[in-house]
Amino acid sequence: MPDLCTVETRQTDSHTIARLIGEVDASNAASIDEELRAIAGAFRNVFVVDLNELDYIDSAGIAVLERLARELGCRIVIAEDATIYQTLRIVRFNAGDSLFESLADALSSSA
Repeated sequence: MPDLCTVETRQTDSHTIARLIGEVDASNAASIDEELRAIAGAFRNVFVVDLNELDYIDSAGIAVLERLARELGCRIVIAEDATIYQTLRIVRFNAGDSLFESLADALSSSA
């Protein structure tokens, strides 16, 4: 069975960007959490998680993202036209000041 979610990473001079592609649910949320924490720990710079290619997320995945934003200070990117945007809005996803509408905004922010 193929992985529900793929994590693609890339580096810039000051950022590590992890793009989630696919689905995050109760069956893979813990492993996605571990993978993202390992990536964040490996590169000691600003960590950005891009959700624009995510097709589905459930409460377990949302909880992972909220913890990552709170505990690691990672920046979360989700555009209004992304598939899961309405889901996050309905459940009042809370990443505080770590939520950005575009990757460019997340990379240029000094927050």
